[in-house]
Amino acid sequence: MTSPETSNGRSAIVTGGRGFIGTHLVDLLLQEGCSVISIDTVAPNHSPDPLLQEIQADLRDRSAMEAVFADNDIWCVYDLASFTEVDLDRTAYRRNVEATEAMVSYVSKRPGIKYIFYSTQFVHRVPDTLPSNDTDYRPIEAYGESKVLSEKEIYRVLPRDQFLILRPTYVWGPGLARFRDGLIKNLRKGRMLISSSRTLKRSYGYVETVARQTFEFSKLNFASLPHKAYYVTDAPIEMSTFSDHLIDAIGEGKYHKVPVPLIRLLGSVGNVMKRFGLPAPVNATQARELTTDFPVPSQRTFELTSAQTDYAVAAAKTVSWAGEAH
Repeated sequence: MTSPETSNGRSAIVTGGRGFIGTHLVDLLLQEGCSVISIDTVAPNHSPDPLLQEIQADLRDRSAMEAVFADNDIWCVYDLASFTEVDLDRTAYRRNVEATEAMVSYVSKRPGIKYIFYSTQFVHRVPDTLPSNDTDYRPIEAYGESKVLSEKEIYRVLPRDQFLILRPTYVWGPGLARFRDGLIKNLRKGRMLISSSRTLKRSYGYVETVARQTFEFSKLNFASLPHKAYYVTDAPIEMSTFSDHLIDAIGEGKYHKVPVPLIRLLGSVGNVMKRFGLPAPVNATQARELTTDFPVPSQRTFELTSAQTDYAVAAAKTVSWAGEAH
């Protein structure tokens, strides 16, 4: 059910609206009867939906963006736009911080607009350790550092009753090419390696569930919430169980359970192979993620939102989109 502010003719802005999560969020908002302004550097799809306005723009283009805010009655900004590649130099992520600085400046002049910023789980990466509070920042690579700087800018400029920070975990589902070309294909071809550890779990988030959680968060009274940062995700799941759902949907495939030290060794070898332009089954970053438990405080999201994932349905949708079902 939509809140009054989403159904009275006011619009929602979705930045990165033609990206993976953004596309699903835009579709959900339209299904809920919301007017949506999708802003992306990617060219518009020219949707015939009368509730959708598509704009091609860089968030750092202040004249273009100020015109968007001036010409439309906005109730919420879902700020998803981001450069998300990992393992790059810090300078590659400066655009993330600059875009956040720009968006915060637009929103700060309009206190009636809700602002939801998409950060990342990578702002806190300590094995087997939950963040102690919303600002317990411990990134281990430059992408996470860029999101820490963005979060700090939001705290510095905006009043606490105007914003929420959402941190997606490993989001998957229809539309994510690297998931199709990575995990799904590796499972089908029987070349997927997973940790043999019985205690290791990962926090996956099915994209439709993540979009629903995001929308439900936007309808809440921000001033009444006990936290400013929430993780959008599903409950932690063993990677073998997660993979089994996908294999069932594919109709074939398998994975190999491998000791943690061997996966990490293969990751180091993979980095060397990459430097020589050779294909490798796994790199060091992937090996770390496959073998380390990075828990997130997801329970508080489940207490505030009702979205849950039916893994059999989600896997079937994703495999069908990927064209890998047999």
